[in-house]
Amino acid sequence: MDIDSRLTGLPDIPDLPPGEPRLVAEGLWSSIYRLGDGSLLKLVRRTGGGLGSGEAIFRREAIAYEALTGTEGTHFSLPRLLGHGDLEGGGSLHAGWLRMSAFEGAPLQADRLVFAPAQTRDAIGERVGAAIAEFHETASRIATEAGLKLGDTVGRSIGLAAHRMGQPDERLMAKRLADAWAAEIETGPLVFVHGDLNLSNILGEPETHRRQAQAEPLGLVDLAESGWSLPEADFRHLENFGPMGEAVLRGYEARADRDVSMKRSRMAIAANALCTLAIEGHSGHPREGMRRRAALVHAMEAAGIA
Repeated sequence: MDIDSRLTGLPDIPDLPPGEPRLVAEGLWSSIYRLGDGSLLKLVRRTGGGLGSGEAIFRREAIAYEALTGTEGTHFSLPRLLGHGDLEGGGSLHAGWLRMSAFEGAPLQADRLVFAPAQTRDAIGERVGAAIAEFHETASRIATEAGLKLGDTVGRSIGLAAHRMGQPDERLMAKRLADAWAAEIETGPLVFVHGDLNLSNILGEPETHRRQAQAEPLGLVDLAESGWSLPEADFRHLENFGPMGEAVLRGYEARADRDVSMKRSRMAIAANALCTLAIEGHSGHPREGMRRRAALVHAMEAAGIA
């Protein structure tokens, strides 16, 4: 059965299973539907609330999933790509579609993690860190074999954000951050990163640690920001992990057998703050704009960039 055109205005998408599609999630660039056979359909819009273009985001994710589809390890698992295609005709509002297998687990939730016992929270954090390290190792090998050329997501984000900066001093901060990150990129090492590891893109139940001695691999979804970058690029959302952040770094360092550069991690966090300011600006209550700008200034100072 094709998607209900009253909901999406889409042209036909081939080979969809029977059953009524059900909207399960909305993001800045995409809508995700659960199909009749349990698989997921992701529709990427041409325009959205984020940085860049829907076409570029769709193509990056399709290229990454084609190479990495269904990859599994001890600590992480990726969904299987079941199909994808452009949506160019008929004046479609969408750039393309991807159909993928679904995971059973739900996204990690910040409110549940904050109130979880410290031992449970640390165990989850260490699982996340180990999953990131194993993803870097496995995805880098596969991406090398496949000849993937997807570039640095942090540098690209900084460049896109800089074009939206309205204040001269904010543009100057963006340039200084871009120059500092580019200097780090030159020294490497580079790995294939996920690029957008916020809590909503990590699937797993906190109770797993209490139910099982051996936890299931965490599901990692949404490869739209993936590419070759510094390992620390995958800690750009680290502040959103709250009290679990230190455990994430511990788990990563133990599995990767190397230290995380806090300077580079803070630069990635600054890039994230810059993107937030570029996307949301000084909209809403004046205090919100002040808070976003203060977050950028704080992150820049923490990274040692005046």
